[in-house]
Amino acid sequence: MKDRISILQNILVRKKIKFWTITDSQSSRHELYTIFDRLDTSRVVRTQTLRAAVWVDHEEAKGKYTGDTHVTIPANADISKIEALAEQAVAAAKLVK
Repeated sequence: MKDRISILQNILVRKKIKFWTITDSQSSRHELYTIFDRLDTSRVVRTQTLRAAVWVDHEEAKGKYTGDTHVTIPANADISKIEALAEQAVAAAKLVK
């Protein structure tokens, strides 16, 4: 499967969004689990977070507006889930005046 950033970019281009940004952040943390005084388990947890901000132009009876919203894409999202989240982001941005 293509990487999630490319998939999201292609979806946003097809939807003709006015402006959008994608932020990909990665972090890691060390977790130590102890039982009383001794170390039981030690592990490293790495997470990747993909966020998109979209700005959408829309018209209503009272005028033209540009709305915006932010959406977070889960690490396990497939193409259909990313498409659905992009649709939700566009719909939410159209509610902002």
